[in-house]
Amino acid sequence: MFEASLEKLLTLGGLLLRRSNNALSLVTRVYDFLFERFTPVHIFLMRGVVTNGDNVITTLFLGDDATAFQLANLTYLRIEEMRMLAEYPSYQIDPALLPDVEVIALHLPKFLMKKFLDRGFLLLPCLSFNLDLKRPLSEIVGQSSKRRRRDIRKIESNGYSYAICRKDEKQFEYFYQKIYLPYMVKRFGKAAKPRDYQISKMRYQHNGGIIFVKKDDVPVAGILFQINKNMLCALGYGILDHDGNPADHLSGQAALFSLIKWARSKGLTNLNYGATVPFFKDGVFQYKREWGMFIEEKTDLPFCALRINIKNIGVPYYLQDNPFIFLDKKSIRGVFFLDHEPTPSELNQIFSRHLLPKLYSLSVIAFCREALPQTEFSDLSHDSGSAVQPLENICSSLRRHGYNVRVFERFV
Repeated sequence: MFEASLEKLLTLGGLLLRRSNNALSLVTRVYDFLFERFTPVHIFLMRGVVTNGDNVITTLFLGDDATAFQLANLTYLRIEEMRMLAEYPSYQIDPALLPDVEVIALHLPKFLMKKFLDRGFLLLPCLSFNLDLKRPLSEIVGQSSKRRRRDIRKIESNGYSYAICRKDEKQFEYFYQKIYLPYMVKRFGKAAKPRDYQISKMRYQHNGGIIFVKKDDVPVAGILFQINKNMLCALGYGILDHDGNPADHLSGQAALFSLIKWARSKGLTNLNYGATVPFFKDGVFQYKREWGMFIEEKTDLPFCALRINIKNIGVPYYLQDNPFIFLDKKSIRGVFFLDHEPTPSELNQIFSRHLLPKLYSLSVIAFCREALPQTEFSDLSHDSGSAVQPLENICSSLRRHGYNVRVFERFV
């Protein structure tokens, strides 16, 4: 019955909206009218299981197909159902008419975002991972994780060679068509967002290049890059005939490590390793962290806006499974949810592992049915008692549903 009413609401045109009356410059208005306002928005219904229990959580997603599948793969342990319900031009989307499901997520043009943020949505930015190349190579390696240091030793004894290609269109074609595009499709499936061919080629031609890693003189992995002043920007990464085996993974790391060494030899001071989704448990997020990279917000590219409705006992566990980074005004903050009172050592471990440089703060929100003891944490964190403003609605909703809530926050 719920599905029928939801689908009927959407397919009958329930998301029609008034045009924005904001005073914009002529150029902005023309751009909005011709591009953003008529961008097709697909509306997906997702259902999936979270780790704690067998509760099925419903997500309504508005945006593009690839982001829909990316979000579902990120946030669910197992996807039970996923289907597109409708399609509308973006200017017809009205936040006041969205149905009240457990999770609502949006990947929409900028001109629409404010309307949703004013209604209590959290803004989850895409993140840019950067590596400081001014340090000695030994320090860069030393500050990477044990796993990465172990892999670097394997790389150095594996017989790889590398070659830099610049202004060679045949090499670009080979990389894009044979290495990059097949890798993206095979690894990410319906969630793949490969860079546009023409844009990639243009950036390659304008102070760009490709680093190829070779085994027995055959290219097995590569990274497309562009140089901007003293920064090297990685634009695309791929592995030849990728099937997930350890040798593939090692060749990909060899491409990154070789690129780091080459960039340093050219006097470049920073490596930008591209946009990443703002979820701490995402594999790509963790991989970049293990190389000692630090995060920055990509202000031009939000990942999604998110609203959580505590409608059943599974929703708090959805939050626990998916610690994330969000934007609070101009500050980047992280948040973890726990279904129990953290011990001092557990709390300290979360902060020490996840309070990254460039984060303004990291919050740990403990929720449970039993009363939370007032354990002394003064040496570990600030026990704020209530969440920062963007999370206050979630905490209040948890309390209304019978949970005791305690918030700990540590600042960088």
